Amino acid sequence: MVSDVNGVKLENYVTTKENLKVQLAAGEYTFEENTTPAGYDVVTTFTFTVDGTGQVTTTSTEAKTNGSILTVIDQAKKHDIEISKVGLGGEDIAGAQIEIRDTANQVVNKWTSNGAVQTISLLPGVYTFHEIATPTGYVKVTAITFAISKDGQVYILNGDGNKVASDQNTLTVVDEAVAKQVETPTGSFTIQKVDAVTNAVLEGAIFSVTGKVTETNSTVDSSTIDRELTRFNEETATLQAELETLQKAEKVDEALINEVQAELDLVNNKVASLFSSKKQISNQH
Repeated sequence: MVSDVNGVKLENYVTTKENLKVQLAAGEYTFEENTTPAGYDVVTTFTFTVDGTGQVTTTSTEAKTNGSILTVIDQAKKHDIEISKVGLGGEDIAGAQIEIRDTANQVVNKWTSNGAVQTISLLPGVYTFHEIATPTGYVKVTAITFAISKDGQVYILNGDGNKVASDQNTLTVVDEAVAKQVETPTGSFTIQKVDAVTNAVLEGAIFSVTGKVTETNSTVDSSTIDRELTRFNEETATLQAELETLQKAEKVDEALINEVQAELDLVNNKVASLFSSKKQISNQH
């Protein structure tokens, strides 16, 4: 709708794919958008001036002029997107450092998961989900590419083998626990075939050994494991802080970041192994 400086409504216009040509006398006018196309924000009401030669000027940041042409710019509407970081059981996970990047690989949002759904606002387009650091005891997911439609729907374009799902405006990424390595205890012994009288070792006997594996009691108590867990948790916190500092540095050293991340993953594997050992001790009592 266009009105004059006194607020008198002159005309309602509906845009098409063709340029809209209107006849206006020299003066100051107000542009007001009553209805916006689907997926776009309503333009803020602004004023423009037409001089005696038909030249148009405005100070609005949502419009531009070129001679007698006034171009009004609609901005795409942002949508609230809910992102969940969960374990295989569906429980929300805290401690994951997450970045959302656009197609130019620019970070548009980042946070550390706190055990609750994270809501962020994104324009329609294609984005990549990156897990920069993973919580202790979980495997870090690789890059996940997803798209936001003009009506705010989330679509997965490339899950890259990760467990990920989308539903309306929600993206759910599943972290798998680090595989628990359970080692079967082994021992060694010597078998000999001997003569019953002379005790001489006999050659040429063929035999087999059958039986079942039996569990043995651990020589490590849970208090020792608890001390190790405390030490590794402190080491994890130090490495995560170092990783954050490197990522925020003015000059990013990708090689050093990868080195620290590899060390962090190794510590996480050790923690998972200790949890497994502690569970075995608990089951024996």
